[in-house]
Amino acid sequence: MKANPDEKVREFISRQKWIPLTDRNLELPSSPGIYVVRSGDCISHIGKSNNIKKRVSQLLRLRNHRGSAEVLCVAFRTQKSPEIHYEILKSKKGGEDREEELKKALGEPPTPCSMYESCKGGQELRTQLLKNANQWQRGYIDATFDIGGFLRNLFRSEFEPLWKTVGKPPGWENFVCERAR
Repeated sequence: MKANPDEKVREFISRQKWIPLTDRNLELPSSPGIYVVRSGDCISHIGKSNNIKKRVSQLLRLRNHRGSAEVLCVAFRTQKSPEIHYEILKSKKGGEDREEELKKALGEPPTPCSMYESCKGGQELRTQLLKNANQWQRGYIDATFDIGGFLRNLFRSEFEPLWKTVGKPPGWENFVCERAR
């Protein structure tokens, strides 16, 4: 009998060592490998990199990282700060193989899909922001999500009143980006 995909996710989460992603003193290796991000019972991102430390830093600072939308959305939805599990591998190829293996076993994040489909591409967070934004903010939010990668721009001071209404995702409560770079 084949295991339920949601059960596979729960089992994977329960068997790993998780480290708070938003710990500013987070020490990660500058080695190739894979990393898995979760908030609560949801895996929000599975990624690979030649330099885990650098890539996760981009994710944490909401810089050029396509996984940011799902990670933020799942933290927002679960109201749980994201945590990371990583595995050091010998090569980029090893990372690609392990990433593919995990996505095949657990599903493409956010997973379990049955509960978190609305966080694909950050859609649920985007919807909540748009529902509470003024006209200028709506245009900026749409453009930022459409372009992807630099969600830090939504944490500029102009958005603070909006975040006070919607609530910042756990882990980013004190994050403010004064200048888009």
